[in-house]
Amino acid sequence: MLRIFDETPCVLGEGPLWLGNRLYWVDIKSNAILSKGIHDDNATIWSYSTRPSALGKIQNSPHHILVAFEEGVYRVDLENGQRTHQADYGIDSRDRSNDGAIGPDGCFWIGTMDDLEERSSGSLLRFNGHSMEVLLSGIGISNTVVWSRNGDAFYFADSQEQIIWKFDMDASGVISNRQEFISLKGTDIYPDGSAVDAQGYLWNAQWGGSRVVRYSPLGEIDTIIPIPVSQPTCCAFGGEKYNKLFITTASIGVEEEKAGYTYVFEGMYRGFSEPSFANK
Repeated sequence: MLRIFDETPCVLGEGPLWLGNRLYWVDIKSNAILSKGIHDDNATIWSYSTRPSALGKIQNSPHHILVAFEEGVYRVDLENGQRTHQADYGIDSRDRSNDGAIGPDGCFWIGTMDDLEERSSGSLLRFNGHSMEVLLSGIGISNTVVWSRNGDAFYFADSQEQIIWKFDMDASGVISNRQEFISLKGTDIYPDGSAVDAQGYLWNAQWGGSRVVRYSPLGEIDTIIPIPVSQPTCCAFGGEKYNKLFITTASIGVEEEKAGYTYVFEGMYRGFSEPSFANK
């Protein structure tokens, strides 16, 4: 069953993360981090001078999260929203962060993109607490930064290319053997953010498609969840038993009544707790 979780009309809702009985997410275009508990009436909103795009848990630090802002990584206090600078990306000033997540290696993986969506200048970066490493370059719009449950596969999308790739990944976090996992070329639908469930299936929010699609590990469509707005952006599992799929959406360029709302799908599927950042 799909229902509305929060009615805040985000311009570009993204990056949902479940932590401590609350959902945290961002509105990139509004420079905001939002949070809401299951039984809360309204979301808490923190505003910043720059744009946040992705969130990650921190090991042994339940009252802080790591946040990819457009120009660098910050540690954010969940009591008051105050942020502390951790690192810069060292990227072109015309680029910004987009999707990102904490990997099974304990590092913060962050995708970047050209802010004007004109150049393929984006990268996939990895931050270990001390240094920033470039893993991929030549990316249009970085999205879908997720892993298989046992960490032996990594999924990454270039929305501009309308492709989700699947990589092999070893225990040290080295990715290799890039393969095309999903292609939406030839359509008006673009792969955006994703989540992986406990059975190893990938859920992808599809911009322009009014849907979230569940794919098997072989890349076959298993389930399609219709969304009542055209621009779903990302999804993440949460709830006490990780049996709720939270879905963020955007309202850019559309006049749909419920665009930008955050939704939750409750059904027979379960996810699992995401890894935490381990400052190395």
